Amino acid sequence: MHVNFQVTCSLCNETVEREELAVHKGENCPQRMLACEYCEFPLPAIDLIEHQEVCGNRTELCHLCSRYIMLRERNVHESRCNGSTNNITESSRAIPSSNHDFHVSHSSPKLEKCKTCGDMVPEKDAEEHFLRTHAPVACSLCNETVEREVLAVHKRENCPQRVVTCEYCKHPFPAIDLFKHQEVCGNRAERCHLCSRYIRLCDRNAHERKFNGKSSRNTSQAERDRGALRTQQQEGPKLPRVLTIAITGIAVVLGALFYQRKA
Repeated sequence: MHVNFQVTCSLCNETVEREELAVHKGENCPQRMLACEYCEFPLPAIDLIEHQEVCGNRTELCHLCSRYIMLRERNVHESRCNGSTNNITESSRAIPSSNHDFHVSHSSPKLEKCKTCGDMVPEKDAEEHFLRTHAPVACSLCNETVEREVLAVHKRENCPQRVVTCEYCKHPFPAIDLFKHQEVCGNRAERCHLCSRYIRLCDRNAHERKFNGKSSRNTSQAERDRGALRTQQQEGPKLPRVLTIAITGIAVVLGALFYQRKA
């Protein structure tokens, strides 16, 4: 019988079938890393759309016509722009070189410097640029209003509804509930695999460090005892030799005294 085991994704803590884990991490996990198509910076997939809405509205200087173009329009613009030959291909006719500067000054949109980011944007799009790029937005997890630029950081580090993992049971919880959960979870007791005593989870690390240190001291003492025993065993045979010498000496003295009296 084929059994499908469920495992937890190490990126998002979602439980999936073991056989589908690789596909989940590669295609479906909201925490998998993807590159922004504009700046190529890696971001979690769940934050990519909001980032690209901001990043795509940044402007850069076109190397062909020297106009400021929003990044999200760069590919289309470059496919039409022919600034190197002084021909304006957006119109149906070519502009003579002598009239090019005059034509550009009148046909190009007036640019305005954004007071927030300093980018040059078309004057008519300035308000839209601010709303799409800099205006405060509501976090989709906790509904708190934050600056758009820090939304991704807020969701990842500060949002009280972001999902974090309990250090004892490894289950995911909203950050706002984690402290109370760990107070209860950390007071659960489990049997120590070293000493077979029941130890609270919150004390487990300290207990194991202490137990390992005690075991090391006991091991060192046992080794010292065994060394002393070996020394005694090696020195043991010396005692009878000393007694033999002493007895021999006494016998010689007694023999000499006895011989003198007899003489």
